[in-house]
Amino acid sequence: MNLALKPIFISDFYKCLTKLKPGYSAKFARNFADCGNTIKCNYDSECEKQINQQINQELYASYAYLSMAYHFEHPMLALPGFFSMFLFFSKEETEHAKKLIEFQNKRGGKVIYCDIKAFEDCDWTPESSVMKAIELEKTVTNSLHLLHSIASKQLDCHLCDFVEGEYLKEQYLAIKELHSLHSQLKRLNDGVGIHLLDKELYKKFKNKKIE
Repeated sequence: MNLALKPIFISDFYKCLTKLKPGYSAKFARNFADCGNTIKCNYDSECEKQINQQINQELYASYAYLSMAYHFEHPMLALPGFFSMFLFFSKEETEHAKKLIEFQNKRGGKVIYCDIKAFEDCDWTPESSVMKAIELEKTVTNSLHLLHSIASKQLDCHLCDFVEGEYLKEQYLAIKELHSLHSQLKRLNDGVGIHLLDKELYKKFKNKKIE
């Protein structure tokens, strides 16, 4: 294509659009939307619905971890290790949500976002925040299992493989590491012990990349 002709072509195209009959553009949009649905192939509405629930579950977890991270970043607490860890968790959950959104688009589904509920109590301690993180990870994991069971029921091998390959192994590893961290915290008192553990977390998560 001759690039010199491209501006003329675009100009002519928009001139044609201005000459369309009233209501034609709306009709064109509806037809385009209908055509878009033809991308769905063996993609059940139950799977589509559960993917949306999972997206919002991941975004909620990201929001929770973000609140924890900046709680520990406050000068009154000044725990850079806990800050780095929870900030990494927040970014990781956002990345999980993005993968699900991309999957939804790939299969021709419609992404539906929900409101994210704020926490009533955000006065975290190192131990209570780790306990909350364990709860969040278990909730996300149970939701992933539900998604996998629905996909299995609908014989959606692609979705089953996606959940197994991208999420489940990572979830169980995260739960195990958080439980180990909680066990360490129970053996410590506020003071030097927390300071040393925080330094270890800082070294581990400061420059950690999301895989």
